[in-house]
Amino acid sequence: MKKTNYNSELLITEINSNIIGVAANIKSVNINLDKQKKDYLSENAGFNLTFRNDKFPMNSPKQPSLFRYAFTLIELLVVIAIIGVLIALLLPAVQAAREMARRMQCQNNIRQQAIALHGYHDTNQSLPPGVDAYGFAWSGRILPYIEQTALYATLVLETETGDTSVYSAGIGNWNQSSAGNYNPSQQGPNAQACAALISSYLCPSFPHERQINNENIIDRVQGSYIASSGSWSATDTYSHLTAIGLTYTADQCISHQHNRQNGLIFKRSKVKFSGIDNGLSNTIVIGEVAGDVNFGNNGNANDHWYIGSPQADPNGAGNPATPPTSTSGGEFSELFGSGYTIVNTRWKNPTYDMRLMQLCFGSYHPNGAGFVRMDGSAFFMNDSIDLDAYRKQFSRGSKF
Repeated sequence: MKKTNYNSELLITEINSNIIGVAANIKSVNINLDKQKKDYLSENAGFNLTFRNDKFPMNSPKQPSLFRYAFTLIELLVVIAIIGVLIALLLPAVQAAREMARRMQCQNNIRQQAIALHGYHDTNQSLPPGVDAYGFAWSGRILPYIEQTALYATLVLETETGDTSVYSAGIGNWNQSSAGNYNPSQQGPNAQACAALISSYLCPSFPHERQINNENIIDRVQGSYIASSGSWSATDTYSHLTAIGLTYTADQCISHQHNRQNGLIFKRSKVKFSGIDNGLSNTIVIGEVAGDVNFGNNGNANDHWYIGSPQADPNGAGNPATPPTSTSGGEFSELFGSGYTIVNTRWKNPTYDMRLMQLCFGSYHPNGAGFVRMDGSAFFMNDSIDLDAYRKQFSRGSKF
């Protein structure tokens, strides 16, 4: 026990001695630090410096702080300038990426329409006509094939008299409001259907008001895509053709009034896949349009619609056309167009006669427009393409 007590007492003494030594060392370090501080202050007597300790507290009224908590004006302006330069560099890239996404969405829309046309062809053994005697358009006929069966069921359809071998039904009751009053109670189901926003028919880059009161239809929706009648038609009517100084030339320069076209969808058309000599993968069926009902000249507007068009001269479209002086139907470009004039004519030549321009394909995307071939392959065509090469892509071949 005595030995144990002796060892414990010795250990305690040794620990106390070490503690005293450590304290002495700390005191010595503090003394050295104070000396160094005083030496530094004496060497820098012309400067106001403050240290973080009790003797020289931060923000002392005697000495301003060594540490700054804000930018100077020059530094702030430099930072703002740098941020501005970075935004200027990044913004075009961001906008280009967003436009590319919209363009891809647009091409997906027309691809879905081409697939719907395949479904229609499988059911009816032909592609739909561009328009019938009641103003019912190809885009209305494929509604059940683009997941719009419920909307299609609301349409009032009538059996068309006359040549029922061409097609069997059309919109028989538009029942629009009286001229200029746009009364909702006077809007029939077909007019109401034209106010439905169908994403598959709408380009995401369209910059104008989408719904507008037009031709006594309330909130009528401007469409972004039209079908292709081929490359022969320069205008909608024969009278327009002659008015602008063009000469009717069979199989070269005609109007949409004529039943003989070299494309896939036009007035009274009933084209079969077997009649597409150039092949489904080489023939354009649908394209974009840069439509705007408020843009036009010579009494014509650059307007395009879907489902149907009461002003596409219902009943007139059902009459046989005898070129070159036919007066059967009109306003067909609201529903289908032609490759007669180069793509994006609206941007290349804004003063171009609207009687030709309204048939042209184009878009609100830079440098071209989207198209889809009959096989469902969607693509973007540059508007610098040669006109002859452009026109060839709309012809179905030699069987007309």
